[in-house]
Amino acid sequence: MFASKTTNSGSNWTRYYLEPIGYVHAIAVDPNNSNIVYAGGDPGVYRTSNGGSDWVDVSTGISGVVVDLVIDPFSTITLYAATRDGVFKTTNSGGVWTNTGCAEVSSLVLDPNEQGKIYCATTTGVHASTDAGGTWASMNSGLGDTNVTCIGIDPDDYLFVGTMNNGLYRWSLNTGHMENRMYRAEPSMCHIDPNPVTKNATISYNINRPGHVLLSLYNINGRLIRTLLEKEQNSGTHSLFISDLNIPAGIYFVHLQTCEGRFVTKFIFCE
Repeated sequence: MFASKTTNSGSNWTRYYLEPIGYVHAIAVDPNNSNIVYAGGDPGVYRTSNGGSDWVDVSTGISGVVVDLVIDPFSTITLYAATRDGVFKTTNSGGVWTNTGCAEVSSLVLDPNEQGKIYCATTTGVHASTDAGGTWASMNSGLGDTNVTCIGIDPDDYLFVGTMNNGLYRWSLNTGHMENRMYRAEPSMCHIDPNPVTKNATISYNINRPGHVLLSLYNINGRLIRTLLEKEQNSGTHSLFISDLNIPAGIYFVHLQTCEGRFVTKFIFCE
């Protein structure tokens, strides 16, 4: 069982041996510290805090082969691991894992806009939790094949799943939640100009009550890229100029967190 690392866009790789036998199936990198990396597979989960120089077995409580690993964007010491035995959760960076339920899990995703919301793909369909794995409910309406092999999320819009025998399916995340989505993504609350962004942009936002304000940048997979602003601010209209983002081309989300809630705006970055 080994993991490999490149620091020059793939020209050279360094191999790190974790176990004399076994396979790595999943990698998760801490969005706040790229030296902290988790590798999951057979057997278990390993963690490095120094960019791969040293690895520690952090598998206590996990059973089964780990096929997917996800770090909670709201708390990076919380992770979820998918195995055939269930969805396992740790709240202390892998110190101890507990099984939250489900079975025959092949893949999972977290909703970056709603803390505690998880979706997992299993051989019995798609299951969702809104309380960080405390309880699970199936959501298989419309699925022609419940042997789900993979899952992905376009935050605020769609959940996508691939099945073993019947192709790709899409679930609208807006169904039953339109009022909540309209409030959270209200353009007057958070707006980026220009969009698409090529180099520089201005984020404009309104807050109705003074308090703590947090502006964060996430990628399409729900991974925190960086904190753009965190401070106390008065009510009114504010703006933040950003430049030299140094991120790959793609779709990104700006999250505005205030005492009124979380607001999201989507933008495209073009190199």
